[in-house]
Amino acid sequence: MKNQDIPSRKPFSIKNLLALVFIVSLGLNAYHLFFKKSGSAAKITHEDAVAQTLETETVETASVSNTAVDSEKITRGAPSSAKLAGVKRAAFSSPEIHDGKKIQYLYLKIENTLNHSVCRALPGKDCEVMGAYVTRILVWFLDVKSHLRNGDTLSVVYMPLDSEEKFKILKLTYASGYSNKTYEVNFYKGPDMKYGAYFNNDGIEVAPRIDDDQTPIKDYLEITSLPGDFRAGKNHGHSGTDFKADVGTPIYSAFEGKVLRVNWNFRMNGDCIEIDHPREGVKTLYLHLNKVLVKPGMTVKQGQQIAESGNTGRSFAPHLHYEIQGRSEKKVIYNPFKAKFHRTYYKKIPDRDRADYEKMVQVYDSILEKS
Repeated sequence: MKNQDIPSRKPFSIKNLLALVFIVSLGLNAYHLFFKKSGSAAKITHEDAVAQTLETETVETASVSNTAVDSEKITRGAPSSAKLAGVKRAAFSSPEIHDGKKIQYLYLKIENTLNHSVCRALPGKDCEVMGAYVTRILVWFLDVKSHLRNGDTLSVVYMPLDSEEKFKILKLTYASGYSNKTYEVNFYKGPDMKYGAYFNNDGIEVAPRIDDDQTPIKDYLEITSLPGDFRAGKNHGHSGTDFKADVGTPIYSAFEGKVLRVNWNFRMNGDCIEIDHPREGVKTLYLHLNKVLVKPGMTVKQGQQIAESGNTGRSFAPHLHYEIQGRSEKKVIYNPFKAKFHRTYYKKIPDRDRADYEKMVQVYDSILEKS
């Protein structure tokens, strides 16, 4: 048997080797043709599935954010952190283009302070600038330091600016829990207006003005500060009223009186004037002037031009600082819009311009509706 087993082993010939190589080659080709192709197809299918999943997640996130904002508009009370996050993501609409200008929209709910709320909703370092602009409008309706409540809502239509001003508020709506009222203002510059102003829906300016025969300044962009406003780094309130105005704007004596002094403490006040008014029992001060037209000891009439506005002394922008003080040694500061010394009025848009104003309001409202 042993001798019979040995002959059964045939030598491995060249012919057999070639046949084996051929078979292996066919196997490799079949593997690449079917298995690799299937694996590649599976990989592509997986990538498509991931892309579809991401696309679906993006749509769902946007939907949740929009829903959160919609519910925020009708929900009272302090918002949760989750709701605030939703508001923050969806606080802005896509920019609208109107007359070639980009217009944006901001919506938020008050939590703690106005500046805190604005800076949570508006990204970037300029949020405090927006907060200051909102305050300048709300101050004519509410005490911003004490009347704001958690859950109050604020909507702002604004235009970004490539200047130091950063923003221009075009429309503001504030729903107050303190007064249970909604305040709405619109910016408008009529064809006969040197500067624009903020008006309510009835076309009445929200900020009062001093009668022309008593006002220290007739043409100004806006009132940026009132007596009692607190400034960063100071432990006492602002002592005057600041009228933002172009350099060179005429300045007038508010009442008849005698010029006491000019240009003292230039480092702080810049060019300045102090006038005594015995009949009213007050003194008036005019600071940061560009040019002084009177001298100490001179008697001036009410409405007489005494200077030009400027940006001198410790001033960060062109404006007039107007101050009313009592004559006693104890320094008493009066608010010109609340004290008895000045007559005030509210400017109204002329009838001939009402259609133009209402058209502008419709543009602002349409942006709110889209948002």
